[in-house]
Amino acid sequence: MFVVFVPTENVERAEKFYGEVMGFKEDLWGFQPPGSEASDVRINPRRVDDHCGLNFSLFRYEVESNFLSYCEVLISKGVKFKVAGMTPGGYTAIAKDFDGNQFEIECQNFDEDDDSISPEEWTFYKRY
Repeated sequence: MFVVFVPTENVERAEKFYGEVMGFKEDLWGFQPPGSEASDVRINPRRVDDHCGLNFSLFRYEVESNFLSYCEVLISKGVKFKVAGMTPGGYTAIAKDFDGNQFEIECQNFDEDDDSISPEEWTFYKRY
């Protein structure tokens, strides 16, 4: 098991973020990102004093498809994105939790079921 300890000043708030907002599944070792059911990686918020957000990503996970819909849901739940973009290899994004910790979301698939989403309207969206 590989556990990523995520620093936070408020463990309860961080657990709600990863469980309710992000939709990670909680188990004995922490929170499992979606699409990683076969993985032994878990996210585990840990209390620290005087935490400020880090300028590097603590972890990365992948969604299989419908990246734009997935991001749209996160935006509606208050998740802040630093950047999201389309690359020749798929989509990628850097987002932040409520403590300012950065993490990456990737998708190697351009399939999208909801063609009404226009990422060009997102101020943080880039096309590379």
